[in-house]
Amino acid sequence: MHRELVDEGLPIGRRRTARLMRENGLAARQKRRFKRTTDSTHSERFLELMTEHYPAWREARAELNELPLAAEVWNE
Repeated sequence: MHRELVDEGLPIGRRRTARLMRENGLAARQKRRFKRTTDSTHSERFLELMTEHYPAWREARAELNELPLAAEVWNE
């Protein structure tokens, strides 16, 4: 609001603008909060689809599970 008034050529301060807005019950629009759109459970479904449709994936995953660290990561 202040920037627009200054751009129009009115000599008005930021605090005066804020006071006048408060007195008249006006408030600036709040910035919208970030909305998360990613599904965090997609990895489970991904593993189901890969093992279901790609037999080579299933075999590679079985081989990886033989490694101690990989088994921990895959079976979380």
